[in-house]
Amino acid sequence: MPNTVATRIACALVIFLLTGLSGCGGAESAQRALDEGRYELAFERWERLAQFGDPKAQNQIGWMLERGIGTDRRPREAVHWYREAAESGLATAQTNLGLMYLNGVGVERDAAEARRWFEKAAAQGDAKAENNLGVLFDQGKGVPENNAKAAEYFSRAAARGNAEAKNNLGVLYRLGRGVEKNPARAKELFIEATKAGLAEANNNLGLMWERGELEKIDPAKALVYFEEAASQGHVVAAINAAALLTSGALGKADRVRAYAWLNVAAVSGSQTARLRKRELRGTLTAAEVTDAQVLSVDLIDRDQS
Repeated sequence: MPNTVATRIACALVIFLLTGLSGCGGAESAQRALDEGRYELAFERWERLAQFGDPKAQNQIGWMLERGIGTDRRPREAVHWYREAAESGLATAQTNLGLMYLNGVGVERDAAEARRWFEKAAAQGDAKAENNLGVLFDQGKGVPENNAKAAEYFSRAAARGNAEAKNNLGVLYRLGRGVEKNPARAKELFIEATKAGLAEANNNLGLMWERGELEKIDPAKALVYFEEAASQGHVVAAINAAALLTSGALGKADRVRAYAWLNVAAVSGSQTARLRKRELRGTLTAAEVTDAQVLSVDLIDRDQS
């Protein structure tokens, strides 16, 4: 009898603790704290849930540890928590663990191990994992290069609405790699990806219009897409916009605006932009440089608005 009573008391204690976790310290309150920017509190609440074996909380703690949100950045611990959740079968965590192996963050870089985890997640219909498998096959990382197989995975992920997969599949159709070359289909996929805010897709559309891969060469349309991508923080697109603005393809060269875009790209750390900016500066007056610098600030404000 005493043992039975003790067992009941222990069980009651566990139930009480778990009930408390699902209340003020549960997933909803942890997510609320994260949404409100109270990151340390969010980490504390997610960690409590993770320690009780909640796979979603374990994945969330891994994400916060990987990025140093609400705590110090600790990639090795992030891998530990991703693995805990991944081994419980959580597809999102399997994808995240695969990315850690692919990029060599917190673990030794291992593309084959990344593939193994991506395949587990893809088997559950995880679109990000399918897209990542497409990248592995397209680039021959951890697997023999197989563009047709890459196209299959990109197609699956794109059908689930994954914007990166739409862009990646668009690249294959644009280049005729693993699929029959089809600029019109590439354009459709890029446009779909831009609706999700993907800057890379805007840059790709700019390239197609600039190079005459669609109905005709159209520098004006190319510039619209380059500048849209650049305004989303795409450094290469900012450099592309600057090159187009100084090429004369649009009529009179606009070196001030070109300099402004190169300035934005240089601030983002692009060495190429710094070199081109230095070259272009020699063609501008002091007043034009001042105007370009002011415009750069306007463009950065536009990026953040």
